Amino acid sequence: MEERRDAVKRSFGEPLEWHRCEKLKKSYIAKDFRGGYRDDSEQWPTIQDRMIQTMVKLEEAVRPCVTQLRQVVAGYDSGQEGGDDSNGS
Repeated sequence: MEERRDAVKRSFGEPLEWHRCEKLKKSYIAKDFRGGYRDDSEQWPTIQDRMIQTMVKLEEAVRPCVTQLRQVVAGYDSGQEGGDDSNGS
């Protein structure tokens, strides 16, 4: 995903936090925004709508990369060396 960071950033259109945890062999992408359970409960529907819209937008931004990564992993699982796609993306 790191190699695709700029593409995700452009697609998402807002700053994202990228975290890599080498010891745990995991990484994650986060979007921080104000609002949550401590806010007045009357604001919760608005906050939830914004959270949902943000998740949809993030999913749309990373979907092409995840699809490519699945193909790479499938190539490794089937014994193909390199697993690199041939279209140069």
